[in-house]
Amino acid sequence: MLKEIFSTIASETESYLLVKGIATRVRIGNPPAKAVGSNTVYLSMQDYGVDPYFKNHIPNMDDEVSQTPNYSHLISFYLLPVSEDYEMRLQLLEAIVELFEVKPFFQLVINKAEFELSISMKPVTTAGYEQFWIACQQPSQPVVFYQARVSSL
Repeated sequence: MLKEIFSTIASETESYLLVKGIATRVRIGNPPAKAVGSNTVYLSMQDYGVDPYFKNHIPNMDDEVSQTPNYSHLISFYLLPVSEDYEMRLQLLEAIVELFEVKPFFQLVINKAEFELSISMKPVTTAGYEQFWIACQQPSQPVVFYQARVSSL
């Protein structure tokens, strides 16, 4: 399921950037230690788990009983634009933020089961941002963090 979710996010991001006139490749996975070169956006997962709000959710008596269990998972991920031109990185970042403002919901069909993917920006403190780059062992650069809630329909 994670593969399909990240593939959907990557393809939607690539398509949106292309519509904005920015030909960019979106790669799934961690960027190389010295990521330089042409316009590329790296999409990587940070955390994955069950949404604590829905973990013990009991469906209403009126809810239809379906073959698909009703659950909700949280996925934290980041998008890191890489370009030799710093201004292009900023333009990529701006377009990515705009994409998820314009289209915060995606519907997925995986193995005949339907899911909704709800994406929102993940708040990150300055200390969290610094710890992220220390853990990556790289100098800080523009990056955006998101959280996606995956719910079965």
